[in-house]
Amino acid sequence: MFSRWRQNRTRREQAKRLYDRAVAAARRPVFYDVFGVPDTVDGRFDALILHVFALIHSLDGRDEPAAAELQQRVQECMVVDFDRSLREAGVGDLSVGKKIKSMAQAFGGRFEGYRAALIGDRDLAEAVARNLFGVETIDDAPHAKAMADYLCQAIDHLAAEPVERFEADRITFPSPRAETAA
Repeated sequence: MFSRWRQNRTRREQAKRLYDRAVAAARRPVFYDVFGVPDTVDGRFDALILHVFALIHSLDGRDEPAAAELQQRVQECMVVDFDRSLREAGVGDLSVGKKIKSMAQAFGGRFEGYRAALIGDRDLAEAVARNLFGVETIDDAPHAKAMADYLCQAIDHLAAEPVERFEADRITFPSPRAETAA
């Protein structure tokens, strides 16, 4: 009984560390200063979603049971973080659930938009323009292509890592190439 509890706790801690890495990567000043991601609550939310998507997508389709469990637990960590952030911002108890539901739906929509773009149903730069910059075309978001390239770079970088490195918290997000934003 206790070994199962310990294993669950270990998996939660692993997922929390992975989620924290996505948060740290999304907070890099280069995204706001060079790539033009709006330095607003919504812009930071969307930058976080982009990084969580890269993390989860890179674990997708692996045969190891640990990969699927980490995907689920990272999403759970994200929802817990949403709850904490809303409460810290002073959102009342009665509104927190509705706001989390809205944030989770936004995550799901962006996740599906990025996924569809990666399998070729849509243009990734347009999905990034819409989701990260809040505009309909890449003409209105000059850095959308650079951010789409970064997303592909992050996914490829993370996908090359074995699940054991995720479990051991030994993964990193790549550094964005600032020259691509010019």
